[in-house]
Amino acid sequence: QVINFKTMPTAPSKPQRLNASRVWSRSAELQWEAPEHPNGDIQLYGLRLYTKLPTFNKDGHQPNWSLNSTIHVAVSTGQLLKNVSHLVPYTEYQISVVAVNLQNQNKLVSPESTKLNILTKDERPTAPSSCSIVSRSATTLQVQWKSPSPGDHKIAFYKITQKSLTDTRNDSAIAQRSPIEIYGLIPYRDYRVTVTAFTNNTRLLQGPPCQLIARTSVKTPGPPTDCRVGKEDVTSLIVGWSPPAVEDYKIVYYKVVFQSKLHYYQSVKITPGILEQKNLSAATTYNVTVTAFTNNTVLV
Repeated sequence: QVINFKTMPTAPSKPQRLNASRVWSRSAELQWEAPEHPNGDIQLYGLRLYTKLPTFNKDGHQPNWSLNSTIHVAVSTGQLLKNVSHLVPYTEYQISVVAVNLQNQNKLVSPESTKLNILTKDERPTAPSSCSIVSRSATTLQVQWKSPSPGDHKIAFYKITQKSLTDTRNDSAIAQRSPIEIYGLIPYRDYRVTVTAFTNNTRLLQGPPCQLIARTSVKTPGPPTDCRVGKEDVTSLIVGWSPPAVEDYKIVYYKVVFQSKLHYYQSVKITPGILEQKNLSAATTYNVTVTAFTNNTVLV
């Protein structure tokens, strides 16, 4: 007596040696080896990506993992390699691979390979955009910007650094949002200002800076001090004065004006002290003014 029977198809054994040859912020290159027992021709592999749920297991320690997606890899080139994209930066993934046989309309799926844990790399935020800077006063600059694209991160803070172009000193401030005003600067001075964004991951990561150059406003010097007028003779007057209280400026010159109802005389002196004005009209009353001029582009 002859008995005919047909054996049931058997699924492949699990794929072997799954590893990540390269991991970037948004992609990873995965490699693996075929099952030890393919039990037929393997048509495709399935990469299973798991991510952590925000809940915990009963013991309160180990996070739950949820199947995020399955990527099918057709067996065509003979290379068991796949570049997985669209990952989230600075995120932990658990990955496994299964082998699939298709026999007589039966889909035979192997057990999962040993799971592989990877952590995608962090990703720097881009530079702040639409940066602008205006001089609010002789000692204050206001800086504005638009938030950069943080990718999948939240911007933790911005670091604003200012440096005078004429010295080596750097000063910085921390801001949560735009705008910010920088105080205590030197009048009529050029400053290089940078705005840099930092993300809020386990380690702070900064993006490229937005960089600007601006000049603080002109500050008008005060009036000359200790002004005094004396008579030398019937047609001459002597004027004396001391420098004004000037911060961070060099006085270029002093203008001394003698003005009566009929006459106007003007003299220029480089240094403070005493100036004698001759050839004035005798027995005439003069209004005398002394004005200081600084070395800015616009003399004040």
